[in-house]
Amino acid sequence: MTTPEAAKHEAMTRAERGANPAWKAAISALIEELAYCRPTFTADDIFALADARGFPKTHENRALGPLLTNAARKGLCRPSLVYVSSKRPWLHAKILRVWESAVYMPVEEFVSYVCGEDA
Repeated sequence: MTTPEAAKHEAMTRAERGANPAWKAAISALIEELAYCRPTFTADDIFALADARGFPKTHENRALGPLLTNAARKGLCRPSLVYVSSKRPWLHAKILRVWESAVYMPVEEFVSYVCGEDA
């Protein structure tokens, strides 16, 4: 008998394997960019930016989960305890997790960090 965690891992692995490699590379880079530029983000944010930038498509959008998990393992982001409704109409207000950046620094703090306290 398969445990729930093992079944989840297998499903995520299958989804990631089935996704377009060009899409995975572009989305992984976008997740990293969002982590550095925003304190929080959701799947809606990722898909909206990818569409606006004309990124490659994939038939396996569920692969976003493993890509976010990979980004979390790299220390770029972490899952928060906050959830919001999707803004994409075809998802019918599906609940989405909000991801927190682990590397975001507001501009004022960044300037102070790089240039010193007197900047």
